[in-house]
Amino acid sequence: MTKPYLNRKYWLNDAQIRKALVLQLRKGGIKGSKIFEEVGLFHGYSRIDVLKIDNKLHGFEIKSDNDSLRRLSEQIRIYNQVFDTVTIVVGYRHVYAVLREIPEFWGVVLAEKTGPGKIQLINLKPPQVNVEKDAEALIKLLWRDEASALLYKMDPKSSRTTATKLDIYQKIVAKKKLSWINSSVVKALKIRESWKVG
Repeated sequence: MTKPYLNRKYWLNDAQIRKALVLQLRKGGIKGSKIFEEVGLFHGYSRIDVLKIDNKLHGFEIKSDNDSLRRLSEQIRIYNQVFDTVTIVVGYRHVYAVLREIPEFWGVVLAEKTGPGKIQLINLKPPQVNVEKDAEALIKLLWRDEASALLYKMDPKSSRTTATKLDIYQKIVAKKKLSWINSSVVKALKIRESWKVG
């Protein structure tokens, strides 16, 4: 029998996996959770395929059978700075290479084609809590107006109009712990209606 990762008829593309993933996340979501697709990070420097926000930030990166793993090492570096958990959703072609490269705390889901138009998502490895998050990277997920409102809440005497975006970020990071920043960023992102890139 031909191994699935060697036979292209078993291969899945990004759109197929994404549709199955988002459908599953919506079914399993808690009340008030949000799901964004093609989420820009660091003002457009990078992006993640799917982000689920409930009381935490859950990042999902898709590596379909048609994709390359060339950018994975850089994506690992970036995602580890901001997400509470990270799961990579992968087709058969890349599953073994991915398992060798990703951090121990990342989760792994295998996307398997089970029939015409049918995809099964198999949890190979559940994600663990990420302990590598960075406060400065987290606060930079906020747009300027969101960060400015947060700073003003912390210190009503602070200027909401003249400070640069970088100044606002730095003032918040200097005054607050990572746990507070993480919680505040999650709350701000949950009330977004859309996610712009750049």
